[in-house]
Amino acid sequence: MTARRRRLGRVLSAALALVALAFVVWVVPVRDRCWDPRAPASTRVTVSRDAAGCVLHLKTGALRVDAPACAALRCEPGVASTFERARPGMLAALLLLYGAGTLAWAARWRALLGFAGIDLSLSRESVRAHECACPLANASYTNLLLDAPSLARVTAHMAGV
Repeated sequence: MTARRRRLGRVLSAALALVALAFVVWVVPVRDRCWDPRAPASTRVTVSRDAAGCVLHLKTGALRVDAPACAALRCEPGVASTFERARPGMLAALLLLYGAGTLAWAARWRALLGFAGIDLSLSRESVRAHECACPLANASYTNLLLDAPSLARVTAHMAGV
C-alpha cells in the first residue's frame, strides 16, 4: 500500500468519524425536550430548568415559565439533565467493570489460543502489518491480544506523543 493511499485512508476515516460525531450531536438533545400533552406534538421545544421554573427555548426567543406550568409539561431528558442526576462514583464503577470485563475477555481468548498452540507473537505481527483487510477484525485482534506494552503504544499514538 502506498503512502498516498494510506494518507487518503486516514483522511477519509477522520472525515467519516467527524460526520458520525456531528450526527450524534445533532440527534441527541443537550437540553430536555418538552411539550404540553394537551397540545399537538409539533409544540416540542428545548427547556432549561432552574429553581424558579424553566425557560422554553422557542424559535422566537426564550420564554420563562413558572414552576407549576413547567411541572405540567411532559419531557424527554436531555444529556445535561441526565448527567445532572448521575452519580459519578457509580459511573466510575461501571467504567472499571467494563474495563475489567474487556481484560477478562482478552485473557480468556489469549489462554484459549495458547492452549491451541497458536504463536501469539506471529498473530500480533500479522495485525501490525495490516494483513487483515477488515478494520473491525484488526480491532478485535488487538483486544484479543491485549497486553500492557501494546496498550501503552496505542495510548501514546492516540495522544500524539
